[in-house]
Amino acid sequence: MKFVFLTALKTEAKALIKEYDLKESKNNSFFNNNNFSLFITGMGKEQTLKNISHFLSFYKDLDETIAINIGVAGGNPKTTSLEDCYLINKIKNETNKDVFYPDVLIEHNWEERSLITAKKAIEVPSTNYPNIVDMEASHIYASLIKHLPSHRLVFLKIVSDHMDIQDWKKIDVDHLITKNIPAIKKWLNKEEWKFLKQRRILSNDETKLIIKYFNRIKLTISQQHQLIEILESYKKRTNALPVLSKHFKYVPKLKADRDKIFQGLKNEFSS
Repeated sequence: MKFVFLTALKTEAKALIKEYDLKESKNNSFFNNNNFSLFITGMGKEQTLKNISHFLSFYKDLDETIAINIGVAGGNPKTTSLEDCYLINKIKNETNKDVFYPDVLIEHNWEERSLITAKKAIEVPSTNYPNIVDMEASHIYASLIKHLPSHRLVFLKIVSDHMDIQDWKKIDVDHLITKNIPAIKKWLNKEEWKFLKQRRILSNDETKLIIKYFNRIKLTISQQHQLIEILESYKKRTNALPVLSKHFKYVPKLKADRDKIFQGLKNEFSS
């Protein structure tokens, strides 16, 4: 398997570039060395979506890649500790309310937390953010889930502040990443990773066809994700996908009609 680290900032990338001896390539913000690479996505929705699209235009090894979004993030003081690393098991987009569930299959020693992707940095602790908050995870997940299964999307967040920072320059990002590299490196050295390639349930052609159908009736990202999981489960049970074309002949004009089709698909193909 290959591993690609996705960081929002160059300061988050610095220690990983050094540890894995990554070399900058001709593609902007991309560093590579054998089975490890790193891409800097930028921060916030617009930069992240634009840069991930660029990444997908040249990166050709997705079938055998684990994508790991790693970086610093704000944490609720009641549920997180400064400088600790957490594995994210749920991601919510604050703006459109989409919810995603990364499905990490490799045993680990980190505590797990949920995360909210916000539009801007949070500077005052709030019950609206019960665990961890960042500005890019949901956008990364939504972009990559069309190309990678959820068990090959990993999100590691290191708490840099308790949502109370006024001067961001005072955060020693390089120190926070460096401190957690030994544990990350040990985890990525596990033999189990090499078997994940065999766990792809939907083929590339099946995924492309499904996404084409989804776009036809304008499903939301959250609805797409739910149906992909349902269709994966269906294929596990039957060893084949159902005939889907009949469900996508009608192009709905109203959200209510789209949601009716979505609910019908869920009811028919759920176990």
